[in-house]
Amino acid sequence: MIQLNTHNRQILESVIYKAGSIIAFFMLTPVMLRFLGEERYGIWLTLFSVVSWSQIFDLGIANGVRNKVSNSIGKKKYLEAKEYIATGFICLF
Repeated sequence: MIQLNTHNRQILESVIYKAGSIIAFFMLTPVMLRFLGEERYGIWLTLFSVVSWSQIFDLGIANGVRNKVSNSIGKKKYLEAKEYIATGFICLF
């Protein structure tokens, strides 16, 4: 049996998760269409897409805030960490 290191195992798990997500979406689509009807399903899909885009296009703000906050907390500059968090939320909104 092939022994996977942690990094390769995480990649494999990510691929399996994403494939399962795609399969579940395709299986859920006819059910949602039947339940909501064409018009309501279109509205729901549009809102869902906008929310998904906001998660994808955060432009690395979340990662940058995480790094800055961890540095500030490591230096025990808690007020600075709070300012980074507030700035990150303002940029995302």
